[in-house]
Formats: sequence, C-alpha cells, structure tokens
Amino acid sequence: MTKQEEQLRRIYKDYTAPLRTYIDLNFPNINQDREDTLHDILEKIVKHFDLYDSRFALSTWIYRIARNHCLDLVRKQKRLVSSDSEALDHLISPVGNPYEQMEDDMKRQRIKILLSQLPLEEREILFLRFFEDMSYRDVALAMNKPLGTVKYLIHKAKEWMKENWEAAS
Repeated sequence: MTKQEEQLRRIYKDYTAPLRTYIDLNFPNINQDREDTLHDILEKIVKHFDLYDSRFALSTWIYRIARNHCLDLVRKQKRLVSSDSEALDHLISPVGNPYEQMEDDMKRQRIKILLSQLPLEEREILFLRFFEDMSYRDVALAMNKPLGTVKYLIHKAKEWMKENWEAAS
C-alpha cells in the first residue's frame, strides 16, 4: 500500500463521522441526502489529494473542501440555511448517573437552542474550534477568514451565548 493510499484510508476512518456532524450542524437544509453529500465531499478530497499542501493541517484543508461543497449546494438551492437542533445529540455522551444525565440533557438542549440562533458563520467557527479542537489559525484557514476576524467572532458568539444562557431554558 502506498503512502497516499494509507493517508486516504486514514481520512475515511478519521473524518467520516466528524464531517457528517459538520454537515448536520451547519447545513441542515441541504436538500441532497446527507450520505450523498458526505460521499461527494470524500470523493473531492480523494480526487484532489495531490493538491494538499502539507505545510498546513490536513483537517484545515478537509473542512475547507467540505464548507465550499456545502455552500455550493446551498447556492444551488437558493435557500437560506436554518438550524437543526437535533444535530448535536450525538456529540455529548450521556453520563451514568440519571440525575447528572438529566442535567446534562437540559444543558445540551440549551446549547442547541443558543447555537440555532447564531448566524451560520459563527456556528461553523464554534464547531471547528470547540468540537473539532482546531487552532484559531486552522479555523481561519478553513473558513478563509483573517485570524483576527475568527478570534473576534468566537469571542462575540461566546459572549452572546453567556448573555442568553438563562433565556434558553
């Protein structure tokens, strides 16, 4: 097996589930089937793998492809994207204690409500930064935004969520 084949297998293994979550969270109104969208993105990654610049994080390149593909689909539909509150259900695993689980469910519901009210760009940036644990620099590259803008949008979104935490109950 060549090094490129190993890399592609790793991409399929490591990025299929996170990309599915990324699509569900940030582009819930794409009319195309989710699995078809995911498959199309993975195909683009494989097809253009020779264009990947190893000076940058692989995840940055992958999420940029995913974002551009989904935005193309949205543009084709000529529809605004709205939020889907069920997209985060599988991101936070349940706790063993029923009382803790109930409390976590309530927090998770609040987070979903708040995230659904954020603009798409801010939801995407928060997803990449906190759910995918990407650096600010990598988020900026993936979103094709200046680093300062990414930092500002994260700060703005976090402050807004803090201010609206109680109202989301």
